[in-house]
Amino acid sequence: MENFPGIDVFRAWLEAHASSVVGRTCSAGLCPLAAFLNETWGGQWCVGVSSYRNGPLEVLDGLPEWARAFVWGLDSGYGIERDVTGQQALGVLQRIEETGGEW
Repeated sequence: MENFPGIDVFRAWLEAHASSVVGRTCSAGLCPLAAFLNETWGGQWCVGVSSYRNGPLEVLDGLPEWARAFVWGLDSGYGIERDVTGQQALGVLQRIEETGGEW
């Protein structure tokens, strides 16, 4: 398994999808990070605030701190089960970078 992609790679992906819905809040399988991993690595990724997995059996710890903060910020900032565009997700990512990972 490769290392989790860096924040710059994720930002570039969001920028390329800025006007599109890239995911849904409070849904590990529809999180923008899950959509990004599905497109980048293939598979059926789910991303939560502490781990990520491909399918039901392959649970991986070691989600980077920025990714944890992103999931938390997205879910708390936009509410339960809301569609999120790439532009909205970029706003969350920018805030995390400006605050050093705090939401």
